[in-house]
Amino acid sequence: MKSLPLKIIAKFTFVLLGLLLTIWWLLFFTSIDLPTYIPHTPININGLLIIASIITILISALKRILKTKAGATVFDLFISGALISILAEGIFQIIKGMILIKEENDVSLVGLSGVALIEIILSFLIAFQIKTKKTGMLILFIVTMIALINLITRFNLIKIDNS
Repeated sequence: MKSLPLKIIAKFTFVLLGLLLTIWWLLFFTSIDLPTYIPHTPININGLLIIASIITILISALKRILKTKAGATVFDLFISGALISILAEGIFQIIKGMILIKEENDVSLVGLSGVALIEIILSFLIAFQIKTKKTGMLILFIVTMIALINLITRFNLIKIDNS
């Protein structure tokens, strides 16, 4: 692996961090009265905004990296995207943890690792699509992942202790 484009990674990390902080502030600290869910759906507005922000920033960042480093591999793009999203999320959680009173702080290692896993998966899928442009293979990856997640949840292959 060649050297990572640290300036681009840092720039997009802070852009994503700014978006995450803005979403958090708008939804929880302003008088904007948004419903928790999109009406008549189970889609959480907060989650939708966060995922949309992550995907938008990853696409922009990875395209910029590919433009400046034409020889970048899928792995290079994947690592760069994962660093951007995980660093932004980690800094966001630290800031959130410092601001919230301990009783209100719902940040946990399990939750943070779940978000990191989603960000890693998104980073790989976006890196793969941007570099290879093989949409059929991308769809196969997505269908396979959905099938695996359904199998895991259906047969309770992963047990999480909520006590």
